[in-house]
Amino acid sequence: MKCGRALIDESEYCESCKNHNFRFDSGRALLWYDDYMKDSITMYKYHGRQEYADEYALWITERLSDWIVGSKCECITGVPIHKKRLQKRGFNQAALLALKISNLTGIRYENDLLLRTKETKRQKELSAEERFFNLSDAFIYNKKNHEKIPESVLIIDDILTTGSTLDACARALKHAGVQKVCFIALCTGQV
Repeated sequence: MKCGRALIDESEYCESCKNHNFRFDSGRALLWYDDYMKDSITMYKYHGRQEYADEYALWITERLSDWIVGSKCECITGVPIHKKRLQKRGFNQAALLALKISNLTGIRYENDLLLRTKETKRQKELSAEERFFNLSDAFIYNKKNHEKIPESVLIIDDILTTGSTLDACARALKHAGVQKVCFIALCTGQV
């Protein structure tokens, strides 16, 4: 009901959502982060295969169209990356995916709604507890370019693991006055 992870039993919430007070309102992850998707996302993020975003966006909009419409979010944005990482990689994989989804759904795209204020360790190198601490105050709402605060925002990310990245983004958006924050992650992995 909260993060959209598949559940084995009849529970409404996964263990992660039961144990954390996530600030996002709801979300969905489309695929399981298996070996195939790990290889695919590695090629996308680290080997410049930006064309993969077209297929990912198509998968997301086809399979989650009812949920996207039901979320009634007025704009869409990607999880920001730090400017040093952006220079090294050449693009923000979440922002590109958000743009492609925006083009397919008609939801207004906002490139710089959030800013990443500090360079953090890579999340995949940290424990679940360390991930939440690593991202504290890592994002802020960009008041300079967005004086009118949207009522609802859909955040796009590539991989949902603990939920700490999306939680930190939602915290910054809600602190600025956004009422509802939803997310879509391409994949979800083990918590």
